Amino acid sequence: EAKRLKDQGVKPGIPDLDLPVARGRYHGLRIEMKTETGAESPEQVWWREELTAQGYFATVCHGWESAVRTIAWYLDLKARQP
Repeated sequence: EAKRLKDQGVKPGIPDLDLPVARGRYHGLRIEMKTETGAESPEQVWWREELTAQGYFATVCHGWESAVRTIAWYLDLKARQP
């Protein structure tokens, strides 16, 4: 699977989910999905920190329920004003 993704141009560490919708002070939401006991790779930590520094809400969610709560919270923020 990793080779197939690399052949498609996928970069290691990029978060699994991308919601390109600005809310609050954030440009968008990026989520790295993990199992309940999963840990981030060094590349994933780097991407999360870089995206955060660029104005995204980038986080790790352990399990789908955590992701649902995070997405609901994010979408509940006020839309960014131009």
